[in-house]
Amino acid sequence: MKYQFASLLLLLSFSLKGQDQLLLTTEKSIEGKIKIERESEGHENITVKVGKNKTKLQAHEFKYFIKDDEKYVPFKLGQYYKIMKVEIEGYLSLYYYRDGTYDFGTQYLHKLDGQGITVPNISFKKRISEYLNDCPQIETGLNTGEYKKTELNKIVTDYNGCIKQKTIQTRMSKPDLSEDKISLIDKIDQVISKIGDGNEELKTLLADIQTKLAEGKSIPGYLKSALMEQSKNVPDLS
Repeated sequence: MKYQFASLLLLLSFSLKGQDQLLLTTEKSIEGKIKIERESEGHENITVKVGKNKTKLQAHEFKYFIKDDEKYVPFKLGQYYKIMKVEIEGYLSLYYYRDGTYDFGTQYLHKLDGQGITVPNISFKKRISEYLNDCPQIETGLNTGEYKKTELNKIVTDYNGCIKQKTIQTRMSKPDLSEDKISLIDKIDQVISKIGDGNEELKTLLADIQTKLAEGKSIPGYLKSALMEQSKNVPDLS
């Protein structure tokens, strides 16, 4: 997961001090007290107090922050960046954001391939089953009532497990591929084996690329972009 291992270390290091932790887009880390401001003209801001000094930052100016043992990340929705509270991170991640209120009560799902959806109150089963239609058992469970809106955490966890298993099965059943593709799939295996346990999101992304290679499909641009984004802070992967 992006920054998850680093976030865990920062959380363990600084929560004992009673300090919040902020990582800027410049990779600079700041510790202090963070206040999440109310939305202003579509923009979402935070105020960071370090000693007697206060600095206001818009959401696009930082990568994430940890406050009260919770992780928050910026996400661009429409024209503006929203501050989102992380609930689950994985190939499919679950976030909470504010929609005209101060409470983080609106749920947002986002796939590593770039597809995202605000969890709807109306036509929940229909829209979420369409969004997760690449995992038949999740889609079926939604349509039969096995999964309910109140069980969104379970839906996300089961979907991520489904995608992982689907990827493993596809890789094991490699169809008749060219030697070049087989070599590339094997090389990706070697790369995955070297990625630490704290970066499951990157492993899943690489496995997804393997699956498309094994199925004889081309690699879409959004996956290439996601790979560049996910791997830029993993020096050994460059």
